Amino acid sequence: MRPTITLRSRTLDDVTEDLVAIGLAALPDPWRLGVSFSPRADLVATLGVRHGTWRITPAE
Repeated sequence: MRPTITLRSRTLDDVTEDLVAIGLAALPDPWRLGVSFSPRADLVATLGVRHGTWRITPAE
């Protein structure tokens, strides 16, 4: 059986007319309602609004 990694949106990091950046945190267990998100982001997903393209990069 393959391990499961849950990615949850942590925050909207940056929003402009052209870009939306969302911080993502990897969780070792499925997230449950009432459980706080991690304050750190592992990845950043950035949406290029004009072209509808996503880029996922490691968080700094």
